[in-house]
Order: sequence, then C-alpha cells, then structure tokens
Amino acid sequence: MSVFVAGSEAVRELLKINGIPTTETLEKSKAVVASTSWYSRFGGRDKEELFRKALGLPGVLVIDAPTDWETIAVFKEKGFRVCGLSSVCWEAWRLTEGELPVSPVRFEVPAQPANNTFEPSGSIENKPEEKEENGRIEPYISPLFNQDTLLLASFSTKGGVGKTALASNLGAYFAMQGRSTAVVDFDLEGNLAEVLGLLEQVDRYPNTDNWREYGKELPRRLVAHSAGFRLLPSGRNGRLTDEDAEEILSRLSREYEVIVVDFGTNPFAPHARMALSMAHRAFLLTIPEQGYMETLIKRFLSAHRDWVESGKAVLVVNKVTPASYYRPEHVAEMGGFKVWKEIPEDPAFEAAKRAGKTVLQMKKADSREWICAVAEEAAGRRQRGSSLLDRLVRGRG
Repeated sequence: MSVFVAGSEAVRELLKINGIPTTETLEKSKAVVASTSWYSRFGGRDKEELFRKALGLPGVLVIDAPTDWETIAVFKEKGFRVCGLSSVCWEAWRLTEGELPVSPVRFEVPAQPANNTFEPSGSIENKPEEKEENGRIEPYISPLFNQDTLLLASFSTKGGVGKTALASNLGAYFAMQGRSTAVVDFDLEGNLAEVLGLLEQVDRYPNTDNWREYGKELPRRLVAHSAGFRLLPSGRNGRLTDEDAEEILSRLSREYEVIVVDFGTNPFAPHARMALSMAHRAFLLTIPEQGYMETLIKRFLSAHRDWVESGKAVLVVNKVTPASYYRPEHVAEMGGFKVWKEIPEDPAFEAAKRAGKTVLQMKKADSREWICAVAEEAAGRRQRGSSLLDRLVRGRG
C-alpha cells in the first residue's frame, strides 16, 4: 500500500529515494505523511478536508519548517506521530509495514555519488573500509587507541557554523580543568592555527604534514596555546590517509586525557571518516537558518540515526538570536534530537579570534556558560555547577 503525502518536495524526495511508494489519492493510501511546510501554505479549509478524509488512517507530521506548538497539538489530537526529516522514512515504513527493517541501509539518503560506495562490514570490531555505502560510517574501536582517552569531534557539513571555535573552546575547557588536552586540526583546508594566533608556529612544530618526523616524541612536541592545551595544526599539503588519522590519534592518546578534533565539511574523506568512527562523541554543529540543518540531515544524519539514539551524536545549535529563522527546538526536531545544546551569537568570538584566544579566556563573553554546558555534555555530566563553570559565570575566569 502507498503513502499519501501532504508535504514538501524534500519529504517526497526522501520517500522516493528510499523506495517508499506514494500516491496522490487518499483512497489508495494506507497512511498519511504531512509536513509543517505544507500546513503553513494552505488555508484552514484544506487542512480540515485533509483531516476529514484521513480519519481513521495513521499519520505522521514532519517538522520541516518553523511552526508552533498549537499546530503540533492539532496533529497529535488527530493521532499523527511527530518526527523530523531524518526519521520520516522510518515512520512511514512503520505505518505501512508494521515492522522496521533488519538493516537501516535501505532507508538512508545517498550522501555521495555511486562511485563512492562500498559494502559495509556492519561490525565495530572491523576497520572501516576505504569507501562507505550511502555515506554510512560504522563505529570503530581501534586496538591502537587508548580508550581511557576521551576523543571528541567538532563537525558539520557546512562551513561558517562555528565548529573550529567550538573545538578550540572544548580544548580550553578541559585544559582549564587540569586535564592534559590536545586539539587536532583535521580540516586540511582550515585555519585553526591562525584563529588561535599560532600560524607562524606551524612549520616549527609538528603538523599534519611532518608528524612522522617526530616519532614517539610527537605528543610532547605539540605547540602550546595560552589556554593550556596543545595543538596539532593542519599542514599545507592537504593530504592524510585513514591509517595516518588512526596512528596520529593513537599516539596522542598515550599522553593526553582528552583529544578534540576539528573537521572539514566532508565526513567521507578517508582521514575524517576514520577519526569520526573512532570518536566517543561527535558534536554536530548547525545554525538556525534555512538550508543548514537540511544539508546536515541529507549528507549525514539520515544515515546515522543510531548515532543520535545512542548519544554518540550531540546536536549544537550555534549563533542563536531572537531573529533566527528557526527556533533551536525546531532544528532539533528536524534532526530527530530529543536533547540538544545551543550557543547564542556573541561578538566575543570575533574578539577572541583577533586576540588569538578562546572565548573561555575572555572575561566579558555571554556565551561562556553555554560553551561550558556543551563541554559538560562531552564529559558525561548533565548537571551544571562545575567549579570551572561557577568561576566563569561569576566573572573570575
């Protein structure tokens, strides 16, 4: 049986790509998939007509545009389930078939061309292959990496969302807590060293080009930042293999308690895929504007819903303002996140960049408390009130 879609083209395309049949008539449908973007475009009579005809049919409401809780309540009263774009295929399958498939691969949106695919092993004990099916990245427990070391990732599929700033501030947070911390720049076209005021030091210390020259001394030779962490900046060649990434992180894990990795926007580059697969927590950054969360869902989240459910993926909505297109809770709903973190837009980020510092080092920064809350999530502490947070909020940082 087919699904009647009263939704946007994005919803229709997702269902089509994942092999879920749709229909234009309610009489031939087994379920209804509506979206908030559709709801906002049509008048009350059209909505009531849909509800009247759909009476008795199971339904799903997809949050794909800003809405209000009253609208969601109306759909829930009609028996509709509520989900984000990343979950719509699963919910549609649940309604039409009654059971979820054994493997989620059928319901992933391809994030890369067909020549970038492979057959995944499906086991965390096996090393990720060179290519991934539908952009899927399997978790990987490296036998070389010291699992007592906390490995964190700051990642997004679009630039300009603040992933580099988050990576450096996470490093600062743990270093200021007295934990030995390394920040690694795996964005091979990035500028983390420049942001931190260490650009002139790149060639004098280990980087992602010359790291092998330092052998066992690599962890102890990293350049130090004024916030207390050590940095492995990206080099100038822009090349790393998955084996390079595994070895770099493993060597650093023998000396550091925390490693924070800043990534580029392509999670399927060999070195990025390896590091993401090894990470204990992956902070997925977006901003509450059109196109950002949608891209993150299409290129990454739709194939990694289990990362969301297991807590490996943590959503961070950055640069939040009262004038943002989406509210943070709507962004989270779109991605299927029940819990998320947010960081307000703060001019202190630019001030810190000009000074070669992190925001946590700035005494007048409204976002420090929010950054600490993200870091506490990384450390597994859900309650606020750490000594560092108390000190920073009271202005004694």
